[in-house]
Amino acid sequence: MHISRINISRFLLSIISMTLICSCAYRSPYRSVRVWNQSLRDGKVEKAKSLTSKESEKYMQDTFDGIEGLAKIYENAVNTKGIGKSKKVFSSVNGNVAFVIYLVSYGDGAVKLWADQLLKEDGVWKVAPEHVRSVKIVNQ
Repeated sequence: MHISRINISRFLLSIISMTLICSCAYRSPYRSVRVWNQSLRDGKVEKAKSLTSKESEKYMQDTFDGIEGLAKIYENAVNTKGIGKSKKVFSSVNGNVAFVIYLVSYGDGAVKLWADQLLKEDGVWKVAPEHVRSVKIVNQ
């Protein structure tokens, strides 16, 4: 079997490209927040858990009975109010800590302003739920 240098080069280039693309996942704090929220809305608990700060495990267990409990709250919100898209307002990074402020519109007409703190762990921005705050700015 003859494998040309060109084919080997193409194969190696495709492997390098895929590695670079995969390693860039969740490099943006806002992207991590969006995927974390969407995962909770869709019931993808393991995905949400992978984007939750390790430092938040005790808080999550004590407050929501784990990430599964928070996913149930999201499921209830989706079923009763409907959750629309989010829109980033502001994002700031200082070393391994980031803050993301964004708006979420709900099916009942309400709009909430959310402020999330994220921690960079193992090169990935992860949500620290104990530092999340929200305020309803439009109440229907």
